[in-house]
Amino acid sequence: MKIFHRIDDIREYNEELVEEIVFFENNTKEFIVAIIPNGFSEKYTSLFRKCRNCAIYQHGYDHYNRVQKGWYDEFPDTMNKDEKRSLILKGKLRLENILNIDIRGYVPPWNNTSLDTVNVLKELGFSIYSAQDNNTIKYFKNKDICIDIVNVYSPKILYKNLDIIYNNILTLSKYRIEIGIMYHFKNTTDEERKYIHNFVRKVENLNL
Repeated sequence: MKIFHRIDDIREYNEELVEEIVFFENNTKEFIVAIIPNGFSEKYTSLFRKCRNCAIYQHGYDHYNRVQKGWYDEFPDTMNKDEKRSLILKGKLRLENILNIDIRGYVPPWNNTSLDTVNVLKELGFSIYSAQDNNTIKYFKNKDICIDIVNVYSPKILYKNLDIIYNNILTLSKYRIEIGIMYHFKNTTDEERKYIHNFVRKVENLNL
């Protein structure tokens, strides 16, 4: 069994996120950062160039919901396909120019997007798709997220019981060859971060 981690919603420069990225670089075998291109701070550039265990994926363009009812989606079926292509490509080129890498991985905001958007991603050269494990796309290599450590997102992020999540991972390991764990960090307390770090180390030490 293989475990990977994914840190979402990286955009404005944030010292808390910098510290988390350094922690995951030093304590995990593989992690993904999902970057929102519009407004992404170039101050992250030197940090990401030093990372060796980190894969950089595009996370929509602006993380803006365009659905009035139902599951949130930045690029729903109701949106013009040319407009989708223009925004996604604009974001892709911005990240590639800032970070001097090819962007091949895509994380849809809210882990959800339309089939029309999937076709746009394929046309633009994306080859890896990371969303929830019930949203697998056959055209791509899928990096499925099975676990979200967040219980409540608003008005403040509240985390799930990580001991229960650890037991869930042990259960999933019986029938999955890869398990993805998703993280969001926003105004996280020192105590919460210590709790999460201990969990990450524990997961990384699994021998399954």
